[in-house]
Amino acid sequence: MIAGPLVAAAAGAGAGGIAGGLLGALIGAGIPKERAVVYEQGIKEGNIVIGFHPRNEADAEYIENEWIKNGVMEIHH
Repeated sequence: MIAGPLVAAAAGAGAGGIAGGLLGALIGAGIPKERAVVYEQGIKEGNIVIGFHPRNEADAEYIENEWIKNGVMEIHH
């Protein structure tokens, strides 16, 4: 999960209240609105969003391959 605004939104809201602030928190974290809508729907369906900044391209490739091996459904760059 992306730290900062998302954690604050989740901590400060009840289960029903998070839905309204989640889209804004995702957009505020720098995620484009079109992608944020997809992430929000996935979260509502019980999925999770994980964000990371790899140190280099080799790390990015390694992490992506490990996630795929473990059943990740979508990866976006």
